[in-house]
Amino acid sequence: MHRTRLAFWLWSRCWQSASPQVTLKSAFQEGSRFTTQEISISRQTLSIAGMDVVTKTETIGTIVSVIGKRNAMGHLEITKRNKSLRLSISTQRMEYFFDSANPDKRGDSALEIFRDVHKLCTRMSSFVVYDKELQVREVQINDALLNSLPAAARDLAKNQFAPQALAATARQDFDCLPENPVKTGDSGTRPETLTLDSGQALVFEVHYRYDGTIDKNNMKLDKISRRH
Repeated sequence: MHRTRLAFWLWSRCWQSASPQVTLKSAFQEGSRFTTQEISISRQTLSIAGMDVVTKTETIGTIVSVIGKRNAMGHLEITKRNKSLRLSISTQRMEYFFDSANPDKRGDSALEIFRDVHKLCTRMSSFVVYDKELQVREVQINDALLNSLPAAARDLAKNQFAPQALAATARQDFDCLPENPVKTGDSGTRPETLTLDSGQALVFEVHYRYDGTIDKNNMKLDKISRRH
């Protein structure tokens, strides 16, 4: 499986004296927003009754995160939503395609059961609340939207939109930061879990690399690349 996240992350930077290394710490700029693009390409082979069943999936999603203001307790809420989503599935001579630009364009395969779930993905926002130490306190979604799905689609989506699964994903967003000072080109790995439809989950190894700084919108940002 290959999955890539393209993003420019905002981190606070603590320089070590007389050294080209930096220590990266999580930070959000209140009242701002950022965009993340995720590209996922997977090929899964299952052996069923002695026959290999191959499933190919490709996904391109763009996620917009809007950062609020800290309250009196120091809690910070970030709203996340899918700006766009394109997805294709191919398995057992069945084809399925979803594009949020035209979400009701249906095909004729049994995989159309996923369409309501993917339409929900483009309508649903999640609200992630962080404490003063940027630890995830809770994640909320619009339960009414989830409950409005037909029963079959709701069963497919319930694990994906479970608050605990969304909270785990939010925590993983910061796990790419190394504990020790780094310099340009330094890399590392860590495990990561991806929650899928139908109650499935994938655990895989993610490779991170610190690519130094870039200038964007008159700001100096630290860039971290990752690949699976």
